[in-house]
Amino acid sequence: MPKDQPTSELEYIFVDFESFYSKEYTLKKLDTPSYILDPRFEATCLGVAEGVKDRPYLVDGPNIQTFFDSLRGRRVAMVSHHALFDMCIASWQFGYVPDLILDTMAMARTLRQHCLDSVSLDAVAAHFGMQKGKTLYKVVGMTRADIIAAGLWPEYTNYCLNDTELCRQIFLRLLPELPVEEIVLQDMIARCAVEPVFRLNEEVLATNLGQEQARKAELFSQAAALTGLQDEGQLQSNPQFAELLKTLGVDPPMKFSKKTEKWTYAFSKGDRPFLELLESDDPSVATLVEARLAHKSTGEETRTHRMLNIGRLEFFPRTRKPETGLMPIPLMVGAAITHRLGGGWQLNPQNWGRKSPIRKSIMAPPGHLVVTADSRQIEARMNAWFCGQDDLLEEFRKGVDVYASFASTIYQMPIDKNQHPKERFVGKTGILQLGYQAAWRKFQLTVWLLSYHDEGGPVQLPDGEAQRTVYSYRNRMSKISGMWNILPQLFNVLVGIEPPRQFGVLRVEKGRIVGPNGLCLYYDNLKFDFDGWRGEWTYEYNGYTYKIYGGKMLENIIQFLARIAVMQAAVRLKKPLAEYSTRLTHSSHDEIVYAVPEKYVDPVTALLRQEMKRPPAWAPTLPLDVDIGVGLSYGDAK
Repeated sequence: MPKDQPTSELEYIFVDFESFYSKEYTLKKLDTPSYILDPRFEATCLGVAEGVKDRPYLVDGPNIQTFFDSLRGRRVAMVSHHALFDMCIASWQFGYVPDLILDTMAMARTLRQHCLDSVSLDAVAAHFGMQKGKTLYKVVGMTRADIIAAGLWPEYTNYCLNDTELCRQIFLRLLPELPVEEIVLQDMIARCAVEPVFRLNEEVLATNLGQEQARKAELFSQAAALTGLQDEGQLQSNPQFAELLKTLGVDPPMKFSKKTEKWTYAFSKGDRPFLELLESDDPSVATLVEARLAHKSTGEETRTHRMLNIGRLEFFPRTRKPETGLMPIPLMVGAAITHRLGGGWQLNPQNWGRKSPIRKSIMAPPGHLVVTADSRQIEARMNAWFCGQDDLLEEFRKGVDVYASFASTIYQMPIDKNQHPKERFVGKTGILQLGYQAAWRKFQLTVWLLSYHDEGGPVQLPDGEAQRTVYSYRNRMSKISGMWNILPQLFNVLVGIEPPRQFGVLRVEKGRIVGPNGLCLYYDNLKFDFDGWRGEWTYEYNGYTYKIYGGKMLENIIQFLARIAVMQAAVRLKKPLAEYSTRLTHSSHDEIVYAVPEKYVDPVTALLRQEMKRPPAWAPTLPLDVDIGVGLSYGDAK
């Protein structure tokens, strides 16, 4: 391995598990913990390749435990393609966790997702001119014994060994492109699932599930009494729901879809005309719309169900006393264009609402407390720094209430947090949203949506006030709004018409923007699409086409830089926190989360405050701040 890699003193071992699956017992129908910890689970064999040259060899299913036991005492960097599967099997079923966990799927997400529709082993191998076998489809529903009896064992094991070699070759091709700190980060993120720490409060989850189901049932009952609603299908189906609105004398709101070039119903939670029906003077209309929104939004209920099931699983059934009530946190490196983390297993831990009881169900283990460190207003601070909005930056530096300050500009009078909560809320929403070129109607809707469930009801900004707020922002934050016009000048570099150039801490090259740590924002196939006398810039990413303009590019850059800053802090904290028996257990956007032994909470919070406020080396004048939370549960620590 290259000498400058932090892993050079470790043994590299590449592995690939094969396991029994059937049409019913499959990862397509089960979340990963439910699959791995199911009584039907069978690791049929394991492909292993040690180092970068030795030929792969097979470990037969019955010998896998012995193999992992033989690794104890050796310093191992273990690599697989999809660590959220392979490494969880190694940990939960065989009690083995390597010194360093690396994942070629995560590497491919980070470095190749921009040009691939998928980062599966098959797709990434094909990208590098290699081929994955198809034998797996021949053994659906077959155990190890069945495969041997059917005479497919030689073909099956060769398939496994080929996958192992593919993993190794992908790793060797991608490793030179990966920033060193990302290697450390991959390991930290993987351990949030591979070595579960949090405990689940089943009572909180059950109560949440019951309340969510009761809320939906009550809304359905009310809507049925008022409108003649007969079944949930009428709420789920757009045409049937439209007919219900018509019977109440409401013309269903419509919108034009550029994708299909047809008119369609505007029934989503982001469609303002639809949401305005919640304010209808006719309670039948308002109740019907609320019932529709509740029954279409199944995320909270689905996640709660899954977590209840996971909490009842027996982890470590083979290697030590089985444990129930554990909650692994599945995070995915490089999930977004901006390299923000994503969530796995359809649990989406990045998206647990701040008021969701799910957060309250995530408990610290006995003798520990949950400690959160949330980088305060990092996007707004980063935006001011990147664009050179020095007056706003100075307010952040001095600890000024920037939300009230901006609200004072809007309303032309001093705004106090306690005396003018509505006006300050408008100022806060403006600071946090308007930096990316949002139009006044979008801003007006955002204010309404964010305040909808607040005490006193939603904030309804008149058109003129919404317009004035947007114009006030653009006038006062002239460096930020000016950047919206400067960034499109880089499009010719991204297209390849102009040579690469340095732009602040960024280097702009054909098809990509290189960040201060070597990570890249990718803009494949950037082009200008004409639409009559107008047109728009678009680019491709992960098989999809996205629009790009000055404000959107700025949003990408700021979220990209914020992600780098927060994760660099997490990496810096890894070694000093280990001295307090503490490691990263969760991360959500600009927040890092730890389960800390009670006796070490004070020194750990001091370290978190110090490192989260430390400006990155590439942004020494950036004033950062942090909100620290401590509690028995993740929800309590917020």
